[in-house]
Amino acid sequence: MFILMTGCTASQSSHKAISRNPTFTGLLHDAFVELGHTVEITNPLLSYTKQDLDRYDLIFVGLASPTNISAHYSYGAFALANKARELGKLRLIVDMPEPQRIKYAIKAISLGNEDFYKEFYSKRIQFEQASKPENKKDIIEFIDHLQNDPWEQTYVPSMPWFSKSFITKAVPNLLEKSIVPLCFDRVLIDDSEDRTTPVFKSFWCADSPRSAWTKKIAKGLTLPIHATRYSNYSTNLGVIENMKSSVGTLISTYQGGDPWWSVAISQSLMAGVPVVTEWRHTAELGVEWAYLPSTIEEMSPMERLGMAQSQKDFYREAVPSYADSLEKTTKALDNQSPLLLV
Repeated sequence: MFILMTGCTASQSSHKAISRNPTFTGLLHDAFVELGHTVEITNPLLSYTKQDLDRYDLIFVGLASPTNISAHYSYGAFALANKARELGKLRLIVDMPEPQRIKYAIKAISLGNEDFYKEFYSKRIQFEQASKPENKKDIIEFIDHLQNDPWEQTYVPSMPWFSKSFITKAVPNLLEKSIVPLCFDRVLIDDSEDRTTPVFKSFWCADSPRSAWTKKIAKGLTLPIHATRYSNYSTNLGVIENMKSSVGTLISTYQGGDPWWSVAISQSLMAGVPVVTEWRHTAELGVEWAYLPSTIEEMSPMERLGMAQSQKDFYREAVPSYADSLEKTTKALDNQSPLLLV
């Protein structure tokens, strides 16, 4: 197959972004390549015509809330997605936490409660082009489609405590049968070396330091919390090195207590430090996945190292092998039998 991948954010549409730090879109891209497909990933240009897009067998568009400040390419992504939809080649990717934010923004724009073309957005990439009638028509049509119609097959990141209901309750017109949950974490952790030497730790890492969950957890801790990534330009190796000096990694939950996949789970296990999230979701993996962060702070460096190794072993057993994930990806591309939930 000849596949085009693009989206609303840089992490969904930039080779540089997916090369610096693993993202779900990047891991999906690599899976397509591993399966022998030809894949292009690019910014969603408003200049793409239907004739341009008809060269591809499938077109994957990553969604984000169009009002989010990181969704720089929403105009081009929505216009391109509408053309792909009309060609019958559209597939969607939802890889950001709190998918309800997409639905809230879409509803507000569709009902006229939010002006997608107001002055506030005028500094965005593509704003001037997007204001042209022919482009505006495609953008508004796609917004109306997302608001009123069943969504196309939608690829989402998964982990052992993922449930499709986290998405369907947020986006009622995304049907369970259209959701493709995939987990590629084994390709990250399988070749990582186990750590054997503990080091003194003086801080926590967090994948979302400003989330309500992380702020609540921080009240019961004595050590400071640092972001897993110092900037958008942090590399995978840089993140792992940062984590190696931490007590562990806090993986946030979001609105309603719902979890979301984070590459920081695998990065923390690769770094040899404990992963901590809402224990009610993870306790089934083993006792090492049920500790409170305050308890982990009180452990000795050697105890934390042993805990992290046990977590890694349990997690590796709980997620599918890379070969199994590739097989599920193939079935989804072929639109065959429903995929088992990861």
